[in-house]
Amino acid sequence: MQLSRQDQMWLLRRFEPILKFTQGESFYPFDIDAYLRASSLWCERKGHEPVCLVPQGELNQEVLGRIEIEDREMVYYLKFIEPLDIFNLLVFIGAKQLKKVSSEGFRSGSGRLARVGLLSRLFDLIFMLSRLLRGRVPGDTSAAAMLEYSKLREQHPTFPYYARIIQEGSWVILQYWYFYAFNNWRSGFFGANDHEADWELVNIYGTLDARKRFTPEWVAYSAHEFSGKDLRRHWDALEGHRVGEHPVVYVAAGSHAGYFSPGEFVTEIKMPLSLPIRRLSLWLQNLWFRLLGRELRKPLPSQDGEALDYIAVPFVEYARGDGFSIGYGQEAQFSPPVLLDPVPEWISQYRGLWGLFAHDPVAGENGPPGPMYTREGGLRRAWHDPVGWVGLETCPPIKEARALMEEEKEQLILEGKALQREIAEKEAQLKVLGVINQVVEGTEVALEFQHQNGLRVAELSKEVSLLRERLVLNAQIRKVLEQRLADPDAQTVYQPKPGALQPDGTEMRREKFHPLRELWASLSIGVLLLGFVALALFYRHHLILGSIVLVSLLVFVESGFRGQFTKVIESMANLLAIFAALVLAYRFFWTILIFGVFLAGVLILWENLREYLRLTP
Repeated sequence: MQLSRQDQMWLLRRFEPILKFTQGESFYPFDIDAYLRASSLWCERKGHEPVCLVPQGELNQEVLGRIEIEDREMVYYLKFIEPLDIFNLLVFIGAKQLKKVSSEGFRSGSGRLARVGLLSRLFDLIFMLSRLLRGRVPGDTSAAAMLEYSKLREQHPTFPYYARIIQEGSWVILQYWYFYAFNNWRSGFFGANDHEADWELVNIYGTLDARKRFTPEWVAYSAHEFSGKDLRRHWDALEGHRVGEHPVVYVAAGSHAGYFSPGEFVTEIKMPLSLPIRRLSLWLQNLWFRLLGRELRKPLPSQDGEALDYIAVPFVEYARGDGFSIGYGQEAQFSPPVLLDPVPEWISQYRGLWGLFAHDPVAGENGPPGPMYTREGGLRRAWHDPVGWVGLETCPPIKEARALMEEEKEQLILEGKALQREIAEKEAQLKVLGVINQVVEGTEVALEFQHQNGLRVAELSKEVSLLRERLVLNAQIRKVLEQRLADPDAQTVYQPKPGALQPDGTEMRREKFHPLRELWASLSIGVLLLGFVALALFYRHHLILGSIVLVSLLVFVESGFRGQFTKVIESMANLLAIFAALVLAYRFFWTILIFGVFLAGVLILWENLREYLRLTP
């Protein structure tokens, strides 16, 4: 169904999301025109110096839309910020003191390292050291971005967004794009990365009837590079986090990822190189639990895509919603949407980065691409396939789902009747075979016939059993469908578990700040490494024993801070008992073997003698 431009604008404003930020956030949705005029356009070939194509002050939407990227080996990117000189750095410090540009009001509470275990903190160290080898946005870039953004905000005080309406199959999607001048997650909020520019997205999925009435069913918020069903929530599940028809997005500080409820979330950055270590760790855990006669904790990770179980570096996302808010009924309002229909050339033509190319091989600190493309220049799935982006391809709209359920119920009825006929036919064959078997019994062909007949009976019996299983399952599914269809208000699509979070995150309760635990979390891995160095330098002949003692001490201290001291003592006692048993078995192997054989012989004699005495008259 085609919507006029006026209808599209009205619909987008009617369901316009509300953005709630965390206190201390420095960057808000911004006008791309102002950003482009303050930026320059560059290109760079590997091994060559970057070349400025369009200097600052001459770049705009029209110029960006004319850029043709033909050589894929060239990296095209926008550059928003120049490093601060001494004078501007002093200006920034002064402005921060005057609270014009700062993260004033933000308090992290319990630190991220205090929330995770020793192994995660070790990989956090590896991740931190890796930034020395790969690209990294300089620390003063965030300061420069705050200064520049503060100046531009005074000239452009509005809060724009860019939107379009897409029809994909039976779905109609209201798509809202928000542009931020800078992502200061690392420098401002202890996160994983900083980078120039940031594009974030909100999708509302629904249906249009013949009278152009839109019925929302699902909402999805972008968060980093995640995709899939955990990015979406059903419209009815937003109760309490929706103002009328306006969904509330809790925006994470610095990273601008979207969450469905306020809180602090641990987002994990997976480290693929950790997979062998993770496999070894789980294998040892499972072996330990088998020896103790307990259930296994987890299966070993496989190699098939998402089943891989990596060790990850944790970072906290602060999406508290206690700061500035924009949208319907809030302290600030959005400007009318900039409609992306038709798609402007600054989106469709420009495949480069919207921020600095920081030469980061894992791309975390490179500027992001635009709404339509990925960093590699391919089509972004959230743009060209918004239904598949959140895994809705198997979840049709409710009205369509009910029609499909009706159709499936009729198919199940037909299939059930066919199964009953097939079962009756095979059971008749079994009866015939049984009768013939009785007729030929005692004749010269009995032996050969009974052999062949037995194989056929076994085959038919198995087929009948499988058919009856299918018939029972058919009846169960049909019953569920009939119950759902009898209730017009029942949901017929996938629903996440209550309280499920996204993306791959665990909501962390607000923990009381504990100085000693925070200090231990910050120092433990460094102490461990320095301890190994000290052992290698001064006690090399006791390196293995010393390492065991050092690691054991750290584990005991860690368990004390986490309230797991008793559990660790119990595990250590069990481990020592198993170790002692293995040592004894090794030391007295032949004695134990001979004694075991002797006992087995005595037991067999005793049992056989008892049986003989019972049978003797």
